[in-house]
Amino acid sequence: PVQSGSNEVLRAMRRGHTSESYFKKIDVIKNSPRRLSLSTDIIVGFPGETKEHFQDTLKMVEYCRFDSAYIFKYSPRPGTPAFYITDNVSPEEKKERFMILDQLQKRIQQEIFKSYINRTVKVLVEKVSLKDGSQFSGHSTCHKVVNFKGSSEFLGKIVDIKITEAKVNTLFGRVI
Repeated sequence: PVQSGSNEVLRAMRRGHTSESYFKKIDVIKNSPRRLSLSTDIIVGFPGETKEHFQDTLKMVEYCRFDSAYIFKYSPRPGTPAFYITDNVSPEEKKERFMILDQLQKRIQQEIFKSYINRTVKVLVEKVSLKDGSQFSGHSTCHKVVNFKGSSEFLGKIVDIKITEAKVNTLFGRVI
């Protein structure tokens, strides 16, 4: 196995950017005249990840304010470059880091979702609710799930929905 903390760790992560270059790209996206949605995948507890690295990850997530994030605890996968690196982050530390990062992301996501209240968004109507035939759902142009009352004539069409409520992962509204 390769010792964690070596240049091999950086190669195994296949990171093709620096923090500075990443933040510059985020700034360009955030300064777009259109509202854009950012999502990411994050692995916590990668071999060699120090407490300082994890703090940097938290700062990055706070700065980027992702609309959604898929967060995973590192686990070795045969056939990947990281499989051969000594895994020096304990399962307990991975779990704690996961929970801290997940809580931060949920707070940010809820703030973003609440910012949609009283806004009108375009929604591609995709399906009728299995529980209530008068409820429909679809995705907004920023990939948010939106639920609303409507009729089957809306299926497959893009409709304007005024957002009235924000839940954890879903927006609710009414047809305009």
